[in-house]
Amino acid sequence: MQQVNYDFDFATELMSKVFMVSGNTARDAWNMVDKVVRICLNKHAGREYEDDVVRVKGLIVKRLVDEIEHPSYFNGGEKCSVQTCIVVMSREITLNYVRNAHYAKSSISDVFKAMNVDVAGAQYYLDALDEMFSPSQKCVLRLIYGEGCSVDQAAGMLGVSSGEVRSLQWQALERLQERWQALKNGSELQ
Repeated sequence: MQQVNYDFDFATELMSKVFMVSGNTARDAWNMVDKVVRICLNKHAGREYEDDVVRVKGLIVKRLVDEIEHPSYFNGGEKCSVQTCIVVMSREITLNYVRNAHYAKSSISDVFKAMNVDVAGAQYYLDALDEMFSPSQKCVLRLIYGEGCSVDQAAGMLGVSSGEVRSLQWQALERLQERWQALKNGSELQ
C-alpha cells in the first residue's frame, strides 16, 4: 500500500468551519475524531496500525473539505449535538474504511472475535480454516455476525443483491457446520 502522510494542523480549522464552532472546541472535536477512529479500528479491525489511523483521518479531512464545498452533513439546524455528529461521521468513515481494507482479508478467528467469541486456544485451528472461505464469505460473516447488519444492509454495503448475501452466508455456515460435525465425529482430530 502507498504510504499516506498528512499534516493535520489545518483539520481544526476545517472542523471550525464545518461545525461552526470556536477554535478550542474544534481542537477538542479533532481529538475526539482521533479517539473514535482508534476505538473503531481496534474493535472492527482488531488493531490500530498508525497507517490505518492516518488513512482514516485523511478520509475524514476529505469529507470535511467536501462539506465546506457542498454542505450536507451538518447545517447548523441539526437536532443532534456537534459531538454526536462528529462521532457518527468518524465512525461511519472508519467502518467503511475497515470494511474495504480489512474484512475480505479477515481470518476466521477475526470473524469470531468480532462476534465477541473468546477464541483463546482455538485461534490456530480456526485460522487453519481460512482456505475454506472466500473473501466475500468472510466479509458477509463480519457484516452480519460481527456488526449485526441485516442481510439487506450487508447487500447495500457490498453492492450486491440480498439473495447473493444470503447465499454467501449459508455457504459459509454450511462449511462451518460440516467441519464441526467432522470434529464431533472424530474424523478430523489432528
